[in-house]
Amino acid sequence: MGVVPLYGHCMTTIAPTATLPATVLTPSAEGLEPETVIENVRVQRYRYAPRAWETLAYSGNMVADVRGSLRGKVAMAGFLLAGRHAIARSCRDWSPNVVHAHWWFPGGLSALGLSLPQWLAKPLVG
Repeated sequence: MGVVPLYGHCMTTIAPTATLPATVLTPSAEGLEPETVIENVRVQRYRYAPRAWETLAYSGNMVADVRGSLRGKVAMAGFLLAGRHAIARSCRDWSPNVVHAHWWFPGGLSALGLSLPQWLAKPLVG
């Protein structure tokens, strides 16, 4: 199946029961394909830092990694910006009815303010 965070996997198992298609946007990490399909749900992974620095997701150490080094802080800035860009691109290209940010941080923060411009005006739920 490949690695998808638990919340991403939950979305891939719930979404097929709905009548609408779903896409899961999730951060990249070493060894993961940029795009895959899991249980009929498209999973897109976005790059947020140089490959060697993409260590914030999937380890459970995000807070410690960001607190502990300048590299972690720079990677987090990239994480937030790349997440925002991935959400905006998906809203523009795919035009979903709603954006679900599973965690308020970093996903919810990345999705905040996406009501401008008009093509991004989507309800944000968490």
